[in-house]
Amino acid sequence: MANRSGAYGGVLPKLIGWLLGLALILIAMAVAVLVYLGIPKNAAGMAAKGICSAAFVASRPVENLMADDVLPASPVLGLVSVNIEEKEKRVTGKFAGFFARTAQWLPTRGCVLDGAGSVTSGDSVYFPKPDREPRPWPDGNGVSPKTQWAPGIDEAALQKVVDQAFVGAGDPKLANTRGLAVLHKNKLLAIKTAPGFELDTPLHGWSMSKTVAGMLFYKASIDNGLPLNTPVVNAFPIGREPAWVAPWRNDARKGIKVSDLLYMRDGLANVESYQPWDQ
Repeated sequence: MANRSGAYGGVLPKLIGWLLGLALILIAMAVAVLVYLGIPKNAAGMAAKGICSAAFVASRPVENLMADDVLPASPVLGLVSVNIEEKEKRVTGKFAGFFARTAQWLPTRGCVLDGAGSVTSGDSVYFPKPDREPRPWPDGNGVSPKTQWAPGIDEAALQKVVDQAFVGAGDPKLANTRGLAVLHKNKLLAIKTAPGFELDTPLHGWSMSKTVAGMLFYKASIDNGLPLNTPVVNAFPIGREPAWVAPWRNDARKGIKVSDLLYMRDGLANVESYQPWDQ
């Protein structure tokens, strides 16, 4: 009778070797795909920029910024480590220990990803904190007296809505509201912040910032006679064109119009999302 144990003893090491080789090939392919999609660089950039803004624009304590501001966006960001240089106001994110990007706080621009400069560039801070002015809004940031509210406002119902908005505040897995203001007919009816945040704490505006900027830009364009269908690359007065316009003329961005910016369209074949692999 043949000695089967000897035969198996010769095949098994070869099988293990093939499996290990296949695993290494699959890992190499996965890494190549990640790099091709830009995921490592994007993830490192998301972490660096988010923490830089929170630490050096909002002046929040750095200890929990990764857990509170970065990781809730995507589990992929758990592979990013960050190095915070408080004196230099600089944050470097590194994906899996290899792919790094840096966000630098600049006096006139806030936190800039991959931007050149240092904390000493510029003459002054361009984004000062708002004053804690107690007078009613818009002269200050205080609530308007109830005697000035429009008729028909249910104060109890309004307070219930405000309180409900802050259920889960401080928990990144929930709504995690950090600030709320209720405006009605030019009167501030309610304003509230979550624990750890003050009325003068700068926060990411996200799409709200685009809305306000769009409103201001529309008025400026109308006042100055700028047609909204003008390509962005042709929208600047002679001699005042920013340096970033020149590269736009050489790729698909040359077709982006002023109206695209105003209506929050990218003007490109792009899918807006917030995962590290999105371009």
